[in-house]
Amino acid sequence: TTTYNPVFEESVNKYTVKFVDYDGTTVLKEETAYDYGTPAGDITKPENPVRKPDDEYTYTFKGWTPEITEVKKHAVYTAVYSSDKQSYTVTWLNDDESKIDETVVEFGEIPAHAVPTKEADEQYTYTFAGWTPEISSVTGVASYTATYDKTVNEYTVSFEANGGSLVDSCVVKYGDTVTKPVNPTKTGNAFEGWFKDKECSQVFDFTEAITGDTTVYAKWTPNDYRLISLTGVSADDAHEWTKGSKTEVVATVKLSTEPDISFEHFAGVEIDGTTQKRDVDYTVRKSSTIVTLKTATLNSLSAGEHTVSVLFDNGRVDYNLTIKDEVIATPIPTPTSTPAPTSTPVPTSTPVPTSTPAPTSTPAPTSTPAPTSTPTPTSTPKPASTPKPTEVPVTTYYAPKTGDTDSFKWWAVMAVSSMLGFGGIFVARKRRYAKR
Repeated sequence: TTTYNPVFEESVNKYTVKFVDYDGTTVLKEETAYDYGTPAGDITKPENPVRKPDDEYTYTFKGWTPEITEVKKHAVYTAVYSSDKQSYTVTWLNDDESKIDETVVEFGEIPAHAVPTKEADEQYTYTFAGWTPEISSVTGVASYTATYDKTVNEYTVSFEANGGSLVDSCVVKYGDTVTKPVNPTKTGNAFEGWFKDKECSQVFDFTEAITGDTTVYAKWTPNDYRLISLTGVSADDAHEWTKGSKTEVVATVKLSTEPDISFEHFAGVEIDGTTQKRDVDYTVRKSSTIVTLKTATLNSLSAGEHTVSVLFDNGRVDYNLTIKDEVIATPIPTPTSTPAPTSTPVPTSTPVPTSTPAPTSTPAPTSTPAPTSTPTPTSTPKPASTPKPTEVPVTTYYAPKTGDTDSFKWWAVMAVSSMLGFGGIFVARKRRYAKR
């Protein structure tokens, strides 16, 4: 019998080792057969793999899983990575695309920024309204632009009247024009207009848009109101007017500028600072400005110098006026109680006194006692019972022309009356009688 014994030939089993990426599908190193028991250190590994970052993370290779060990079976090793959260730069912009600043924000976080401000310009003031686009969680680099509500600026326009009547300031929006105010007034001056500068060399244009706080300046030219004529008074500088006169005082005033608009500015009349009533104390009419002082007003003034002022809302004219008392002439006394003598003869010739004699042909009236002696030529005969008043002024009577009987009668009566009743001095002169 033949016996056969098996003969075995030993061979070491082989196992494959494979390396894949984190996803398990990407082969980093193809399968490689290794003898059973091959130590881990003898297994050939691929180069450390690199995993691309995604939006959220960056990755760093850490090793393999499972841990590489001695070959005892087929094995697949997978790459393992550590991850770091991605951070992104967020840029914050103004509405003009100028950069406000930048911040770094992790993926998934919602960025935030302090409320920005935008400096006002001449035209607008800005108020923050929000960001565009609307802020959301960070998923990458982002930028946000500030938006602003804008309000048109308002500016103050001031009117410097330079001593004239007050003109209120006003508020005007940027780009608008200012309404021209009512012209101011200034006593003694004519308004020339509004100017940009204090020196009043550049005219202000009211059609020009306002772009900031503005001051405009009034320019004045002194008025030259002139007294052109003054009638009803003496021609000299005293301007005399005598009480009792029926002549009114008329002053014509003219403004030096053309056309003459003085009447449009007429404001009244004063005498020595006292306001006179129009159409009562004076009248005024146009054609330059003609002011007439009524005689009643003139008569009411005291004797002496006065100042008359013709007033305008932007000037005045003053002139002096001298009031003189009325001169009352001494009247020739006319006797009313002494009757004419009935026995007075009519003289045939005109007596010629040597100085101031009483007429020799005129007898004393029968009702009046005759003087005891014939008066001498150097004195006037007077009744013994009638004293001579020293205050009576001298009265002169002129002899009538020869042949003028009626005139001579009158002359004789007046002479006797003068000697007996009035104490006057009788003076006869040889001259032709003339009616005065």
